[in-house]
Amino acid sequence: MREPRLTPLKFIGEIVSGGTPKSHPENWGGPVPFVTPPDLNGVDGGVVSNWERSLTESGMAGSAAVCNAVLLSCRAPIGHVGVVTDLVAFNQGCKAIVPERPEDLRYLGHVLVAYREALQAAGRGTTFLELSTTELAAFQIPWPAPDMRERIADYLNRETGEINAMIAKLDELTKTLRDRLVGEAHRVLAPWFAKDIQPIWSVMRPIKDQNHPTEEVLSVYRDYGVIPKASRDDNHNRTPENLTTYQLVEPGDVVINKMKAWQGSLGVSAYRGIVSPDYQVARPDSGVNSRYLHSVLRSRFMIPQYKVRSTGVRPSQWRLYWAEFADLHIPMPTANEQKRIADHLDEITGRTDQMLAKVTDLKTLLLKRRAALITDVVTGQKDIA
Repeated sequence: MREPRLTPLKFIGEIVSGGTPKSHPENWGGPVPFVTPPDLNGVDGGVVSNWERSLTESGMAGSAAVCNAVLLSCRAPIGHVGVVTDLVAFNQGCKAIVPERPEDLRYLGHVLVAYREALQAAGRGTTFLELSTTELAAFQIPWPAPDMRERIADYLNRETGEINAMIAKLDELTKTLRDRLVGEAHRVLAPWFAKDIQPIWSVMRPIKDQNHPTEEVLSVYRDYGVIPKASRDDNHNRTPENLTTYQLVEPGDVVINKMKAWQGSLGVSAYRGIVSPDYQVARPDSGVNSRYLHSVLRSRFMIPQYKVRSTGVRPSQWRLYWAEFADLHIPMPTANEQKRIADHLDEITGRTDQMLAKVTDLKTLLLKRRAALITDVVTGQKDIA
């Protein structure tokens, strides 16, 4: 078993901190990719190929740009890793490591993935953990001779490539299952959208200025993009510093993320909790089936309308306020029909969720296998041929 030689990152390459330009329109929408920590999520040392925003030449003055570098998210959270070979800009949530030899990008990406937990342990902070430039520069990783680095990179690219191919097939299966579920909801709801529809404000009311407890018993609602229903994040059970800005939510209330409704981030709550001012809360009238309402609000018929009705200069600033949301129209069949539709879609959803759970378990095993393989190789626990 070989003992890897540890070298601080400051001796391996230049470390560059990122930044975010001002929100002036002339800074955004140009040809230069602007990478943030969420864009690195799941890349796991591979090449970064997707990003939400981009910068113009003027916008680059307020950021940082690199090429032939490894990007590492250093806060919220620490440890996402991606390789870039073309010019990209990145925000303050990331740092770039630019090695002296571009040939080392593959190896460096793999080794940082292997040392993710150690990088997270090196983070400091009270509000959230952050890895400073000084701490990152002093962080030591295995750094064998150049020929060995290339051999390790070749081996890991080959072995992880096979695992990645299996993961990609599972991702395709997941998408297929979800598309079928959305398609079934569309099929069931289509005849009703072709009939009489009525404005949302006629079947629900906005909830504002509610009294709510001040003791720490309520969950703060969170969402992570497209969610199946409004739910709570049990990892964030806490009392916010300023409860007066929060709204009380009861089971059955409609919870709308003002900033992400156009992506489908809204649903009917299954919990009692509180939400920040970033959310709109509405309460359906008596006799409205919340399960039916959930299916309608997240159907293919509605989400494009949220996008059209949201206001803002660019997607990252879009908001959907009550006035625009309330004027949208939805079908409201009889209570019996609402229940029948909801029961049918719940049955289909239940079967689909069971299949998705099995796919997720298998993907988790593959991800663990990939992570263990990378760790064993770069730390010298596994010899390569």
